Amino acid sequence: MKRVLRAILAIAVILTSWTLGGVAPAFAGQGVSLTVNAISRTPSGSLSYDANAAYSGLNAPGGVCSVYWSNCAVALQVQYVGDAKANTLAIKAIGGGDSTSQFTAIVSSPQIVAIRAIATVGRADTPDVVTDWQQVSDRWQPQTVSLSVDSVTRNSSGLLSYDVTAHVERLTETGAVCAWGTFYCSVQLFLRSAADGTSQLVQTLRVNDSAPLDMHFTATGKQLTKIDGVRAVVTAAGQPSPVPPDLPTDWVNVDDPWQEQAVSLSVDALMRDNNGLLSYDVTAHAARVTETGAVCQGGTFYCYVQLWGQATDGTAQFIQSLKVNDSAPVDLHFYAAGKQIPKVVALRAVVTVAGQPNPQPDLIAEWTPVSENIHAGHDLNSALTMALAAVDGMPLVEACFTLFPVGTHSVGSVNDQQAACDTATAGGKSLAEFLKAYLSSLTRHQVTRMLAAAGIATTASVTAAHPELANLDYDVQLLGGCVWVDMRSIQCPTSTGPVVVAPKSAPSRQDPTWEANQAAKAAQDRAKTGAPTPQVPTPAPNVSSPWTNSSPSQIDVDNAEECNDQLSKALDAGANIDEDSCDNTAIFFTAGSSPEATQHDREAIASNPAWLRLTYSSSVEKIAAGKLRNPSWYGSPGCPAPVAGMQCDEYPYYATNEGYPDGSPSLRLIPAGDNASQGGSYGNFAKQCFASIPQTDQIGRQFLVIPLPSVIPTTTWMCASR
Repeated sequence: MKRVLRAILAIAVILTSWTLGGVAPAFAGQGVSLTVNAISRTPSGSLSYDANAAYSGLNAPGGVCSVYWSNCAVALQVQYVGDAKANTLAIKAIGGGDSTSQFTAIVSSPQIVAIRAIATVGRADTPDVVTDWQQVSDRWQPQTVSLSVDSVTRNSSGLLSYDVTAHVERLTETGAVCAWGTFYCSVQLFLRSAADGTSQLVQTLRVNDSAPLDMHFTATGKQLTKIDGVRAVVTAAGQPSPVPPDLPTDWVNVDDPWQEQAVSLSVDALMRDNNGLLSYDVTAHAARVTETGAVCQGGTFYCYVQLWGQATDGTAQFIQSLKVNDSAPVDLHFYAAGKQIPKVVALRAVVTVAGQPNPQPDLIAEWTPVSENIHAGHDLNSALTMALAAVDGMPLVEACFTLFPVGTHSVGSVNDQQAACDTATAGGKSLAEFLKAYLSSLTRHQVTRMLAAAGIATTASVTAAHPELANLDYDVQLLGGCVWVDMRSIQCPTSTGPVVVAPKSAPSRQDPTWEANQAAKAAQDRAKTGAPTPQVPTPAPNVSSPWTNSSPSQIDVDNAEECNDQLSKALDAGANIDEDSCDNTAIFFTAGSSPEATQHDREAIASNPAWLRLTYSSSVEKIAAGKLRNPSWYGSPGCPAPVAGMQCDEYPYYATNEGYPDGSPSLRLIPAGDNASQGGSYGNFAKQCFASIPQTDQIGRQFLVIPLPSVIPTTTWMCASR
């Protein structure tokens, strides 16, 4: 009797413990064990697991499955990061007996840190049998979206094109923005306004796969103002609640070559006849005037450019109007002869909308001062003054030689222009009388050559008389008492009084009309080709700055005058180059962005002036013709041996007819970054200026290389206007 009572008491204790929950008593032969074979993540971020749960004795008397054996199951449980509770990952029914259950699956899951097996009948009155937690290494990664910008460009009409790629991963995982699946999942592309920082949705692409994806956003011809940033946003708008928050990238800054609407004037001719009637030949350059926010936004139907003149009393007088008929940059040609118009001291262009209300203001150019003696794009009054000042005090024969060192040749060794000067002055005319009558018969480039020669002579005469001023330049400290007059003039005290001298690196001046025309030409070329806008130099430390109030257009003028100076010197040295090359040939202005390469180019051209003009030939064309690059210049003069961080630079460039192997280039070791910078600029120049010119058109592929002073930071170019 005592033995029976003890057995009943033991069962009661067991039942009480089951009711209270916990781990079942370790009856003999009952047990569960877990073997984890693999824990990994798929490319889309899903959890992949492989584990075996082995169990025995669960149906034995007193075992967890002994009473409710039909409900008996073994489960796999995990713990997530930051969450200590047990979360069931998978469960399998077991009918009884000893066996092993294999758990393998790929599921969406947050990051797990531990795993265990549990035998259970799912009842509160029957305690589970569990293994210990096993720590695991789960290579979970969060959802991501990243952005790469391949290109942001503008066409000649100012319309935006972009090529942007968003890379997305693990968007459909548990807790991710697209956890419901890809049906509602999309990636949006936003552009940020450079003017006010507002963002604009421009394109949406649907996510169609849970695996990592590259979402390619492209568009052309978008009518948008200047942007300075792009970003992508993953969203699941429209999916069942709760909707997870969007997943944005950071803003990626971009360089948008957008340019403002512009209008400028080139004055080719403005002259009065003996009857007081005015004739003019003026070109207005209009660009981007139909863009969003521009004066003629939306189209050209009502868009006009007007030519206005300023009278001596300051009043404005309307002269002529022409319709804009293209959204691309256009040249509008104003021409008339024998017009009865009061005296004109300045001209300007105005872009306006006629015949309908316009919310945008007119686009009004600055007044361009003019004389009524403009011929071939030159103010002949100013040209005469500059030429006479350059040769003041010279014997007449020397003056004629100085002003016309090169020219056309009809007979004899002396060029025609110099011969005409010699004949007139020998016959009793003063140099002023001769030039006043003769300048209007010269071509555009002949006047340019004369003024370039005059400028070179002026600088030479000043520095010959005052050698201490010969080395004044932008990157050196001014001598005591010297001050900048403007960016191309320095005034210094001397024993004979104040003297104005040009900086050593400054080009010769031309007349104001020619300079204004060159600024307009450069701006118009940039609007068509996307060439870099010149940047105003930053003064060197402890050097007084001449660049106050200067602008990119003044750098454009300097560049044009530098071209004429270098062309004049090459022609003087006997180079067989067309005299109008600065007007009609493509020009590569290499500058301080690659200073060592630019200096090498300058010295190479000085050693062989014919190298000022090269002819483009692509690397692909040269290789196809069997004209391969030299595999190694090392061991040659200029590049004796490899040096870390340096490269062997060659001039003329390989991608030209004059380069290796058709010529023997000048070689020099220069920093690798310097070489790469110039090479990239040259590649962009060639793409913009020669991509549409066939290999058979060798004249069309000619270009000038103009090394600029090292103080000028921007390498830029102009394509041919022929």
